[in-house]
Amino acid sequence: MFDGPSNNYIAFGIFYHDLLFKLYPDGNIDLVAPLKIASGGTGTATPALTAGSNISITGTWPANTIAVASSPSFSGISGSTLQLSSLGGALKIGSAGSVAADMLQLSNNSAAVGASKFSSLGTRGDTISGINGTLFNLADAGVASLVAFDLNGNLGLAGTLQLGTPLAVAYGGTGAASFAAAGLPQIVANVDLTGQTTAISGTTIYTTPAAGFYRASGMLILTATGTGGTITGVMVATLAGSSTTIPMTAGMPAAGSPNYGQGSIVFYADSGTPIKYGVQFSGVTGSPTYDFHVRLEKM
Repeated sequence: MFDGPSNNYIAFGIFYHDLLFKLYPDGNIDLVAPLKIASGGTGTATPALTAGSNISITGTWPANTIAVASSPSFSGISGSTLQLSSLGGALKIGSAGSVAADMLQLSNNSAAVGASKFSSLGTRGDTISGINGTLFNLADAGVASLVAFDLNGNLGLAGTLQLGTPLAVAYGGTGAASFAAAGLPQIVANVDLTGQTTAISGTTIYTTPAAGFYRASGMLILTATGTGGTITGVMVATLAGSSTTIPMTAGMPAAGSPNYGQGSIVFYADSGTPIKYGVQFSGVTGSPTYDFHVRLEKM
């Protein structure tokens, strides 16, 4: 039924039934009953929102305000805890909800790393931290940074980096668990003496962890001449159960010319025995002064 226009609107309805809606000249439509859900309406004259878990709703329709009521959390997967925190946008995955025991923490408000987006990844205080645009840091509890990678892939060490398996030769490593296993010598002791004026008796610089080959290299440098005799650098090692003195450097004339003596020796030392250095004087007269330098390598 069409009825109107009257009273500034046009009324629409069905014969012998109530009015359905009114159409006004400004285009507004006044429904007599709420629009059904099937037609895109709410089906009620007093629509309202229903709050879910951890959600709060304030105000009245249609000007409601929706907010998170509390920090949501989830727990119960094999004793582990997943924590979503509203404090700075942190994501923590750990055990028993303990921050100290967290295995993974993503945050942008950690005091340790400033505005980093990745705060920590580790166990029992060990962390990987500080992706702040310049550095990627690995640290231990109470240590600012042990290992740092910059964005170009460069590695800087403030501590010790330990790999689970030996670094392959293709990546710059030896491919072995030790220098000896890789067939490479390793310096195990150093001696650098200056301003010496007398002979030096055997002085221990290294104790062998196992029997094996060692190489000692030495150099004497005369810094003030005497009037005669020779000065010789020696090493003392235990060979087949016998302590043996082995000349290392050529005899250096205490009077100069030449003003140095140098040499290198290889010997096989017994396990668990001391390796010593020494300087011998032979017929030295006057007051010579010398420097003595030794490098000991495990072959």
